[in-house]
Amino acid sequence: SGGSDGEEQGSIRGSNETSREHKHGKKEKYFWQYNVQAKGPKGQRLVARARLEDPHVLNEATDPVFSPHCALRGIKHSGKARKGDGNDLTPNPKKLHSIGKELDKLSRVINDMTPVSELPFPARPKTRKEKNKLASRACRLKKKAQHEANKIKLHGLEQEH
Repeated sequence: SGGSDGEEQGSIRGSNETSREHKHGKKEKYFWQYNVQAKGPKGQRLVARARLEDPHVLNEATDPVFSPHCALRGIKHSGKARKGDGNDLTPNPKKLHSIGKELDKLSRVINDMTPVSELPFPARPKTRKEKNKLASRACRLKKKAQHEANKIKLHGLEQEH
């Protein structure tokens, strides 16, 4: 009876694995799904309301940086919005697609680089710096893609309600 239990557990475990998890050993994510272990914003966390007043009406999305309800606690800023279109909540699937293509190109460049361990010692720091620069750019693009995907999701939820 002990052996059959182990076999059953093994078959159950195997059936839960998706094909993407099986091939690569870890769950593969879409490019817009940002690293869940990332630290996130350094500011104070916003406390969400315990429950919605009306479940059929979504709360208005506000930018916590310039929200009049957020306490500034000594932080001085001129009131100008951040550079770029971070405050724009209009969904743009084309932008998400172009970010995805740019990420593909960037990862191809990174993967085509000679591994640092195979380079002569004098060339290593420069190559490592270059690779880190590209990886940082990829990280920023992933974050941007996550933001775009969230805008699309928000739009979808608003349409649903």
